[in-house]
Amino acid sequence: KKEMRLNIALIAVICVTASVNAGKADDLGEKLAALGIKPDQVFAEAKGISEWIVDIRRRLHKIPELQYELNQTSALVRTVLDDMGIKYRFPVAGTGIVATLGSGLEPVVVLRADMDALPILEIPNPDTLSFVSQHPGAMHACGHDGHTAILLGAARLLKQREADLRGTVRLLFQPAEEGGAGGLRMLQ
Repeated sequence: KKEMRLNIALIAVICVTASVNAGKADDLGEKLAALGIKPDQVFAEAKGISEWIVDIRRRLHKIPELQYELNQTSALVRTVLDDMGIKYRFPVAGTGIVATLGSGLEPVVVLRADMDALPILEIPNPDTLSFVSQHPGAMHACGHDGHTAILLGAARLLKQREADLRGTVRLLFQPAEEGGAGGLRMLQ
């Protein structure tokens, strides 16, 4: 699982960097090399923050919230963005967040993570006791805590390359993916 999270963060960073800096090179490897980006280097950087990503995910897992009532969740995400010096708009669609990296110019690439949990009682096991839900009747059973943590990890890696981005990256932290039309509200 840890390796998969690293791969997702790595793919997000490489894809966003390549898309925002799209040039004449046809091959992704050539594009990355032209930008001075080595996939192995990005992977090593992602691996270097893997424990940080896991910690964020576990902190989010403890505070699952439903639909648009994401006060603790969005506060945690905003604190992490503030700590990284990433500008954002809040509130968007209630408790959603739109963060921005890059030059502010086109092209614009959007990465999205859903933040809400499900109305499920979490039954802890010995492996999860340290980060079990503190909100009875709510649980991150669908991976949104992981999605949010991975997007914050991608944000951290992209922030390190922000000066090299010739376009804009928008990071959408969406409420109410689980049946609340949060994505539509964020677009409005």
